[in-house]
Amino acid sequence: MTYKLYFANDAGNDSLKGTLFTSDGTETAKQIFSAGEDIECPSVIAMKDSLDVTAPVEFSSEAEKDAYMDDFLKHMDVSITSSSVSESGRFLVGQAALDSTMPLTHFDYNDLSGKSEVDLTLLLTLSNLAGKRVQDAYKKGEDLDNQLKMDVYMTTALPISEAKQPNVLRNYRKRYMDNAHIVTFHNFKNPISVSLQFKNVFVGLEGEVAFAAIKNSPNAYPELANSIINSLKEKYPKVADKINNQFIKNIKDAIGFDLGGKTSDCTVITNGKPNIMASNSIMRGYDNVLQRSVDYLQTKNYGFDNIRQLQKYLNEDENPFAPGSKEKVIKVVSSAAEPFADEIVSNASQTLRKIGTSIKIGFVFGGAAVPMKTTRLYEKLNNKFMSFNGDQIIPIVWVDVPYAQVLNRMGLVLILKALMGPKE
Repeated sequence: MTYKLYFANDAGNDSLKGTLFTSDGTETAKQIFSAGEDIECPSVIAMKDSLDVTAPVEFSSEAEKDAYMDDFLKHMDVSITSSSVSESGRFLVGQAALDSTMPLTHFDYNDLSGKSEVDLTLLLTLSNLAGKRVQDAYKKGEDLDNQLKMDVYMTTALPISEAKQPNVLRNYRKRYMDNAHIVTFHNFKNPISVSLQFKNVFVGLEGEVAFAAIKNSPNAYPELANSIINSLKEKYPKVADKINNQFIKNIKDAIGFDLGGKTSDCTVITNGKPNIMASNSIMRGYDNVLQRSVDYLQTKNYGFDNIRQLQKYLNEDENPFAPGSKEKVIKVVSSAAEPFADEIVSNASQTLRKIGTSIKIGFVFGGAAVPMKTTRLYEKLNNKFMSFNGDQIIPIVWVDVPYAQVLNRMGLVLILKALMGPKE
């Protein structure tokens, strides 16, 4: 039987977030898509040279080996052979890279190259898909000395400003579809080889696929729908009786702000369909806010070398031996975030100028939506919306945890099932 993997792939600048569905050819469509596996992989790799090569992993017991394989996607040590990838050599992927002491390669938020152009997007995607194949083969007792094969069906998305460029969507799809890809894992004494063949790849627009999740949430994601409804009722109590599942299903004219690490998309939905000409992106994201904060904090003798160290610090409990230190850092980051908020509003202003007063509702989501909620962005957006709508309110839904960071993935899952799901 042919091993098939269906993958909703939100390859973000900070992390790759995906949902996997697998089949060995014996399951029905309903069984395949009844339960997916969500994965999240930090968008980093660490290149290895001859001095970094370590001894193969050994285990003292079967239980230890089983535990290692259960977390195999956090231990990936790979090389990739593919004409779609110019990067050669051996590298650690995702969490394995972060856990090492080696220099990290990540998406360069200052680089104007898009995700479809750089190798890192494919390296992360191919490694995680092949890693899942190895993990499943081990659990099923397959011979890992023989090359493992797999057919892949994938949905993914690109930032709007990148995808609007001529031939970008087609060329990005071709990087997967038109070439064979072989991923070799070097974790063990005997390398494990995985051959990937992409059978179908859909490339959509970030923001557009997130709106698909919102629009279909009453049926597909009722908890998300309830979150949106409750948010609107709390902010606009005078019309609470009109806000329900049907209200969400009837949304046809909307604007969405997908705030990421490197890019921030402004997506316009007109008459229920994406308005590509009016939608746009800015090549800045929350990583720029963090880098500006790191630069300033270094002048104040804080030992942050990069934004990931700062992110880790912000997510940790405060050091009891340094009371007030974390509060000072948070104030610096909050101050650095306000100019980013102004850029988002300026981008919104350009978009609103093109589309007039047709927009009925706005959504703010994406990984950066969570930290940006503490800024004045909501107030600034609200004022800008009113200035284009005769001082009348355009409601704004701030999609919060746990949905803000995964809306694109949720939309890609729906598209995956609709376009590529096996037919009964």
